[in-house]
Amino acid sequence: MNKISNKNLSENDTQNLFLNAIGKEIYRLRKIKSMTGAELASHIGISQQQLSRYECGVCNISASKLIQLLLTLDTSAESFFKNVFINIFEKNREVAKLYSNIFISRYDNEAELKLPYDNKLEQNIFY
Repeated sequence: MNKISNKNLSENDTQNLFLNAIGKEIYRLRKIKSMTGAELASHIGISQQQLSRYECGVCNISASKLIQLLLTLDTSAESFFKNVFINIFEKNREVAKLYSNIFISRYDNEAELKLPYDNKLEQNIFY
């Protein structure tokens, strides 16, 4: 794992940032599909309480459950993780910059991401 350049953010803080961003995206997609937590949980074989833990960023979601979730919500892993990246970017740009190569291909068009840029300097996030 890369060292965090932001000295005010521990690895635990970074992990929590990722968990919260993933949970926020799960919640957003579920709401778009007009599903209750109980409905989505049932589709992927977990309890509603466990889904709530994922959405609140309390627990890690396994890869197999994430794949089931993406299938149920009819979204691609690429789209999911681009939105997770945007959630991270909105909370902590330094962490987003540090991990951008994991989430975003250098070949992607920056305009497709619809990042909330404050100024022109932020547009150089990929390089």
